[in-house]
Amino acid sequence: MSDRPTDVAAIEAIITDHERAFNTKDADLLAAHFRERSWAVGVTGVEVEGRTALVEVARKAFAGPLAEGRARYRSGEVEFLGDDVAICHMYATSITDEGKPTGPDPAMIALYVFRREGGEWQVVARQNTLVDVPA
Repeated sequence: MSDRPTDVAAIEAIITDHERAFNTKDADLLAAHFRERSWAVGVTGVEVEGRTALVEVARKAFAGPLAEGRARYRSGEVEFLGDDVAICHMYATSITDEGKPTGPDPAMIALYVFRREGGEWQVVARQNTLVDVPA
């Protein structure tokens, strides 16, 4: 049996790294916690398979449409589906350089699937969805 508080902290640390990767435009850090065989679906519905492809897509996005974006990430509750599998929502809010929200809170929700392999938690899959704000 694993140590759940330590596992939760490790999973939340990955989401913290993803926030830092987004805000510093670091594609390598963004992909570092993904398994080599993994999947990510962005808010536009584009599916990316594998860590190498994720780095390439992130570099283009960080140099293009996401170049000026900043966000604050907040982990939801971590749900364990077994000793070595967990899911967790992540809530993202677009922010200014000073940390003030620029729109809905959250602006995006991501669902993460994690698996522990070799003692380390890794992202198996992530699905991002923009929050629809009623007009």
